Amino acid sequence: MACCLSEEAKEQKRINQEIERQLRKDKRDARRELKLLLLGTGESGKSTFIKQMRIIHGSGYSDEDKKGFIKLVFQNIFMAMQSMIKAMDMLKIPYKDSKNIENADLVRSVDYETVTTFDSPYVEAIKCLWADTGIQECFDRRREYQLTDSAKYYLSDIDRIAAPDYLPTQQDILRVRVPTTGIIEYPFDLDSIIFRMVDVGGQRSERRKWIHCFENVTSIIFLVALSEYDQILFESDNENRMEESKALFKTIITYPWFQNSSVILFLNKKDLLEEKIMYSHLVDYFPEYDGPKKDPLHAREFILKMFVDLNPDSEKIIYSHFTCATDTENIRFVFAAVKDTILQSNLKEYNLVFKLIYTHENAHDDSIWSISWGKSETDNVEHIVTGSLDDTVKAWKIDQDDNMDLQYIFEGHSLGVVSVDINHNGTIAASNSLDSIIRLYNLDSDSKQIAGGAIDGMIKLYDVETGKIMTTLEGHAMPIRSLAFSPDGKYLISGSDDCHVKVYEVKTGELLATLSGHGSAILNVAFSPDNKHFASSSSDKTVKIWDIDTKQCLHTLEQHKDQVWGIKFNPNGTRLASVSEDKSICIYSCA
Repeated sequence: MACCLSEEAKEQKRINQEIERQLRKDKRDARRELKLLLLGTGESGKSTFIKQMRIIHGSGYSDEDKKGFIKLVFQNIFMAMQSMIKAMDMLKIPYKDSKNIENADLVRSVDYETVTTFDSPYVEAIKCLWADTGIQECFDRRREYQLTDSAKYYLSDIDRIAAPDYLPTQQDILRVRVPTTGIIEYPFDLDSIIFRMVDVGGQRSERRKWIHCFENVTSIIFLVALSEYDQILFESDNENRMEESKALFKTIITYPWFQNSSVILFLNKKDLLEEKIMYSHLVDYFPEYDGPKKDPLHAREFILKMFVDLNPDSEKIIYSHFTCATDTENIRFVFAAVKDTILQSNLKEYNLVFKLIYTHENAHDDSIWSISWGKSETDNVEHIVTGSLDDTVKAWKIDQDDNMDLQYIFEGHSLGVVSVDINHNGTIAASNSLDSIIRLYNLDSDSKQIAGGAIDGMIKLYDVETGKIMTTLEGHAMPIRSLAFSPDGKYLISGSDDCHVKVYEVKTGELLATLSGHGSAILNVAFSPDNKHFASSSSDKTVKIWDIDTKQCLHTLEQHKDQVWGIKFNPNGTRLASVSEDKSICIYSCA
């Protein structure tokens, strides 16, 4: 039939196929887009967080972009000084130097919203005012009036900012205060998934616009300024800012539209809390606080509990993080965890869920560094073998109910057992100790290649038959702790002290992906028998599950209390076991 089609019909068929292809692509792309709604009261740090996403996951700020912030920095300086001049009158604080009365009048005469330059005589006037002990006393009493958090940062660096060739730094940009009006969207592509972050104004007058953003929200990121516990609202002279945040948070988490959205709570400005708590006591504003004074850790845990207790649904988890939005490395680390949380909340996309089903506490007398899982071909019995710093290797029988029964204890090693493995037919276990090991080796499924990872951060692939080096894979910056081939032999994964997991294609040696997310060294990696998923364990006390196709972290397991030395899937991929410095063994179901 195809050969009888006219040229016109062939072209129409081609167009139809192209349309169908594009529709399928659009449908896939829609599934790959996650909508994150940033909410919180004014001054909570939402706009700063958006800027950090642009710095960390976007194109950052070019010199041309930075020039656009020059006048905003100038305006922030005038706004801050005018706030203190006004407060000097309200608080009846005299100027130490009477000449500063004239300087105050000069600065007060300027409409700060129209400022575009910063030169004489205003530079000198603001420098003299900031040096006045009266202004410093006023600054110390800033909780009694409204003053932006960035005031001290800018006013302490006037000479740099007033220079003719001034160009704002990244930190200058992060600290600029510009009230958000309307709705701001910032999309960014992170490992083939589009995160569409939506920021709306936190002032009361802006909240009526929020309704337009409520559809198809994947996650709510709610920001609270920890330092606002002793402050009043810009919009109200007698309402505590934190009480306003609590009321808004309760409204959001009980709102019907968000019942299927994950909720992430950022308790922001932890740096300002640590500074303020030393002289402004939390109990003066929240009498129910019974912790010690001048203790930022107890204070922030109390504030966290206040917000979490507002959740009426015991089944709904509030994911919380303490943050400093102006600290790029802090936000980079926190958002890596947030990304995992968001993806975990949408695991149906990946058809993979991990559930803890068993923990064996104190399985050894010392830290457990290695684990292997095998199934005997002779009697179909599954075994877990563990190696510990207590110099023993233990073999455990796994029954149908996932219980562990200790069968054998092998002794003879000194300096601890760092690696154990079970051969392919499940009949022989091998172990090695610190007194002999210099490299870790894993055999792939066809036993024709050996991969060796060394302390120089390089991986070498060897041909078993000839003993020659086939390929050297580079990429890690620090020693490699663990390697694993995929069961089909296509991929090699590695974990290193540089906190990264790397994925290589074995045939070409190409580095396919560098995966971040762990907070410290990767201690072990393991592939699932399904060839689709792999796991990594770290000294950050977590185990992460990854998808080989999307290179995304699908799940973070946080049951262990100390670094996780070993992980292993069972032969059919329905279970995952992990061992830790805390001497425990955890078993998870994989479905």
